[in-house]
Formats: sequence, structure tokens, C-alpha cells
Amino acid sequence: MTNNFTVAEAGRGRPGGRRERGGNIGGALRRSKAQDGAQYDNYQRRWGPCALMRLLFVVLLVCTMKGTEAAFGSAPTVVPSSLVAGAVGTATVSFTIGTDLPNDGKIIIEFPASFAAVGTDTTSLSSGIDGTVNTAVSGKEITITRTAGTTVTAGGTIELTVNAITNQKYAGVSGTWVTFKTTQNDGTTLDEATGGDLPASVTFTPSIFNGVTPTVTPTSLVAGAAGASALAFTTGNPIPANGKIIIEFPSTFAAVAATAATITSGMDGTLTATTSGREVTITRGGSATETAAGEAVVISIPSVTNQKYAGASGAWVSLKTTLTGGEIIDDATASGGTLPASVTFTPSIFNGQTPTVTPASLVAGAAGASALAFQTGNPLPADGKIIIEFPSTFHAVAATAATITSGMDGTLTATTSGREVTITRG
Repeated sequence: MTNNFTVAEAGRGRPGGRRERGGNIGGALRRSKAQDGAQYDNYQRRWGPCALMRLLFVVLLVCTMKGTEAAFGSAPTVVPSSLVAGAVGTATVSFTIGTDLPNDGKIIIEFPASFAAVGTDTTSLSSGIDGTVNTAVSGKEITITRTAGTTVTAGGTIELTVNAITNQKYAGVSGTWVTFKTTQNDGTTLDEATGGDLPASVTFTPSIFNGVTPTVTPTSLVAGAAGASALAFTTGNPIPANGKIIIEFPSTFAAVAATAATITSGMDGTLTATTSGREVTITRGGSATETAAGEAVVISIPSVTNQKYAGASGAWVSLKTTLTGGEIIDDATASGGTLPASVTFTPSIFNGQTPTVTPASLVAGAAGASALAFQTGNPLPADGKIIIEFPSTFHAVAATAATITSGMDGTLTATTSGREVTITRG
């Protein structure tokens, strides 16, 4: 038996649309099942796992974008009031915000590890920000919390000054800044500098021996004498247990051959020394401990030979203390520093032997040659001179020449002024 019927089907994709279809019930059931399958496939295509993954990705992307902190308008700057190693002073902080900073927001700055200390308890607001702040320090991190004022809007430039900053205690480039950011009061980050946007490293200059001029005093001031020289200085910054003291003597000193050094006062441990030319490098060791800043140190440097003529020495070339890696701590040649004063030497005395003058004739009034004999205490150069003044009781001295009997080579010329004869080697 065949049953005729009419099926009213809602038109997919056309709201409210219907269409009439005639047929038998069996066919209708088969078509209904097929239609249900097609609808399920369409649902899978539109709302299945792939579509859900795409939706999840979009949601995550939106969330990620909303969670990304803004950057400062430009790299913040931190400028210490002094660039001398070990100096204690203030630091001026300047930055342009990319996100509004509320009147209870925070500014957080963590200084490089190389800075000796951060003891900030006061922050002065210079420009671009009003109200008042509280300042807290943990290690080398400063947290500046606003307690009043108005919101600083994005694009505003803020300048402030923090106190009690102790620079690193050796010259050279500071370490890398660790943190620089602004936050809401609850700690939510607003602006944050990272990588190359952090403040630039600071380059420090050496300290200058606490402002005290070092001294070098030879044991003997006699020209040509060999012996120890006492080096005295006051530390401007600490010398570590493995630190070094480096001194270069003037070029007028005849020789520097120190292979050791001894501590007279001001530091502990032991010292070793090496010499290159006239530069002596003294290295701390043994059971040494750090020598504090402001300590008066005296070291004896052996095997130094004075210049071999009387008068002021040449200028000292260098004097510095360093870390074991060579980073300079104190440097007498740095701006404002002073090298040791020149040393004034006295003449040697003919090797301690008394010279003699023997006239060819001892008869009163006789004219003739006189033999001069002496022993050199220091070398007599090839163009050197021998100057002798005869007693006023001698009737006349008119030498215009001289001859070598023994002890030197070359030739001699002579000139006379009064009773003084100048003999020149040639």
C-alpha cells in the first residue's frame, strides 16, 4: 500500500523559507537521515575541533596583546652626580612614560651589581611629576611610591633625583642595569625597559689616592747609589687581597730591578714584584685581606739605582692600584691627581777616594804641568768634563790643553778662567 504525503521542510540558509516535497514515507525517512547527516557535517565544519582551535587562538592572541606592557617613550637615563670610582652622591633619573602613571603608582629601578651601595632614603621630584613619594630600598633596587599628586599622562617626561648612591670602586664601565619600570600600586607593570632600552652603562674614572700626593723616597739621595725606595700613598678606594700596585720610575733613574717588595705599614699579607724596564708591578698575596679606603700604606721597593748625576730627577711616569684583572682603582695621573714629586740627588764623592794634584816641580814660582788623579764615583760620559779650580796662592793658571795619562780614552781640550780649568773630553 502506498501512502502519499507532503513534507514541509525549512529551507536551510533562508530563515522562514519553506519548500514542499511530495513522496512516500520510506523515501522521506531516508532523505531525513541524509539531511541530518549533512547538517551534522556542516556543524562539524563550522564548530568542530579545527574551528574551536581557531577561536581559542584568537582569544589567546587578544589576551596576550592585552597583557603586553607598554614601553617607555625612549630609553631612560641614570646619571650619577660624580663619575669618580667610589664617590658617594646622587643620581638623576629621567624617562618618558608610554602609559599613564597614576598618583599611587610606583617607579622601580634596580642598579647594576657593580655599584658599591644604594642607600637611597630620599627622592627629590625635579620635573614632570607632582605630589609626594615614599622611597624604599632592597639591595640595589629602589622602589619609589607616589602618595599624592595627579596622574602623569602618557608621553610625559619625568625627572627625579635619588640620594646615597655609591659608585663602583674601580674605573671602567658599570654592569648592566637590572630593572627599570613603572607599575600600578598593586604591582601590575605599566611601562618596562628591557634589553637595549634599559639605561646605558656608566663609565667611571679612577679615584686619586684620597686626594693625598704619593711620595717616593730613596734610601740614599747620592747620585748613582743603589738601594731601596720607600713608596707611600693613601688609598682612595680599597685594594683587594689580590690587587696590584704599579709604579713607573723616571727615565733618569739608572736602573730598576726589583724582584720583591716588602710592606712597611698599612696592609697585611705578602708582596711579590716583577719589573719591566722601569715599571714595577707589585702583587698582593699570602694571607692578605682587603685594604680599606683611606689607609696610609708604605711599601719598600728594593734594587733601585739612582740617576748618576746630581740634581732633580725626571718626572714620575705612573702610579696606580688595580684589581687583579687590571681595572684601575686609584691613579695619580687621573684628573685632579698628582704624581710623586721629583727627587733631588746629591753628587757622589769620587768613590770615597780623595783626589790628588801633584805639580811637576815643587819649587816656589816654578811653572809647569800638574798631575790630577781621581777615582770616578759615577761614569764620566764621552763628552763629559772635569773642572778644577786651583788655590788662590797659585801665581797663574793658563792651561789651554790637557793630556790623558791613564784611566780614560779619547782626547782632551782645556779652557781657563781665572784659576779654574775646564777640561772637556772628546
